[in-house]
Amino acid sequence: MPTTTKKSFIKRTLRKLRHSLEYVIGFPISILLFIIFPFYKIKLVKLFSDRIGHYALNTELMLCTLDQNPPNNNEKYFFFTCSSSAPICNSQLHLMWKRTIPILPFPDLISKIDKILGFLLGAKYKKDRIKSTFEPTWGVNDIHGLLEKSNQPHLVFNYEEKTRGEKLLTQLNLPVDARIVCLIVRDANYLKQHLPGIDWSHHTFRNSNIENYKEAALFLAEKGYHVIRMGKYVIDKFEVNHPRVLDYANSPLCSDFMDIYLLSRCCFFISSVTGLDCVPQILRIPGIFTNVVLPSELLTWYPNILFIPKKFSNKKSDNILKFQEIYDVIFPQWSKVAMIDILNQHGLDVIENSSEDILSVVKEAEARITNNWKETEEDQKLQWQFWERFPCDTMGSGGYPAYSKKIKIKIGNDFLKKYASLLN
Repeated sequence: MPTTTKKSFIKRTLRKLRHSLEYVIGFPISILLFIIFPFYKIKLVKLFSDRIGHYALNTELMLCTLDQNPPNNNEKYFFFTCSSSAPICNSQLHLMWKRTIPILPFPDLISKIDKILGFLLGAKYKKDRIKSTFEPTWGVNDIHGLLEKSNQPHLVFNYEEKTRGEKLLTQLNLPVDARIVCLIVRDANYLKQHLPGIDWSHHTFRNSNIENYKEAALFLAEKGYHVIRMGKYVIDKFEVNHPRVLDYANSPLCSDFMDIYLLSRCCFFISSVTGLDCVPQILRIPGIFTNVVLPSELLTWYPNILFIPKKFSNKKSDNILKFQEIYDVIFPQWSKVAMIDILNQHGLDVIENSSEDILSVVKEAEARITNNWKETEEDQKLQWQFWERFPCDTMGSGGYPAYSKKIKIKIGNDFLKKYASLLN
């Protein structure tokens, strides 16, 4: 037997042995938990630990829910991460959650105990309000306004971490009191590197070109902000000739710790809708979203203040779809059919925001955040025209509402004026 084949055989055998051993250990533990369940309900909740957006926002919203409606005295939740074969998305985020909630070791073993309990107890275990809401992907939607109701974040840095963060700020040539704006622009490389071996091409339409953010970065830098380009395994460099614009994503000081620390220190963030922006969201930091793909990427809840969407064009005619056409064509399907399939089915392309559009919405957002924005009657009318027809009651995956009950976000004012014809 060749050496490589022999090694592969040994690995498979060891994997099967471990799998069997986990069931041997897990079964009696499950039986014990099953016996005591009528008297003391122990429930195991899987955390979305391999994707930073879900690990941040699902977990925070779950904790807000438990704050608002605490478990009964005879009810206790314990938590476990994804399989050991799936990497933790961010070690610093994981460390901070471990300080906040009881995350059990040996996730593969706990997962098997969870499955056995689900089999033995059925719906009264599997359809628990926390498990059924926050284990799936739709647990990322703040449909009940929990971030606003529970305005104290659960993610907290300790003294040593704050001190370490301030030291690293100086190494990045940033003042300790720097006014930071974090820029997060999605590209295709992160998922390829973080979770290799999976075809992520169905997410291509969500990616954006970092070059289109240079003008906005320069505008903010000239106003005294330090613009920090965030990200991990990014494809392109962000080369802007200004001392207050930093391509941190390509810095040797880029780390899981500084990713979370910088996001916690920013005045506001600009994102193209990707997982990393969920970290400042759970810290209640104002967000501006560009290149939003309707309907799946619109985050309508607090603290998100402004967005501008990508436009849809017909490949054959090059016509730009009006908003009502998007609502009629795409909204009814997107919770059941992958967005890439909808685009292919209807022969549609997505058009990225121009650098001019991004600059305009960033100017507006900065003015709103600093209380220097004056909204005219025309502005209010355009907002009303957009939201009047918007299908706010759309249901997303799992039969859960896609949008928060109260729409907190607004669409960019200049964007509405420029593309007012799409409203009719």
